[in-house]
Amino acid sequence: MDIDKETKITEFDFEKYINPALLQRVETQNDKFKNFVKMNNFLTKTRYEQLQEDKKNFTNSNDILASLTPKEQRELVHLLNNERGRTAEGDEELED
Repeated sequence: MDIDKETKITEFDFEKYINPALLQRVETQNDKFKNFVKMNNFLTKTRYEQLQEDKKNFTNSNDILASLTPKEQRELVHLLNNERGRTAEGDEELED
């Protein structure tokens, strides 16, 4: 994914994102509403923005993962497998 094709809510196109029935009950030209829209824009992420954040987090974690001992690596793999629900609760996979 090279280009962000998704759009986010802005004060110019909020009608696309908010239910029209709700918009009828709100004064859309006041500063409080505009700040609400800006905050939603700031707090939400497109798939592209989330991908970029995930890449950054993964890159930052590489140094930590590389410093793990083989035993710690195996334990991490088992922890991740168990957290993903591959086993029933209480039936964690144990290292032989």
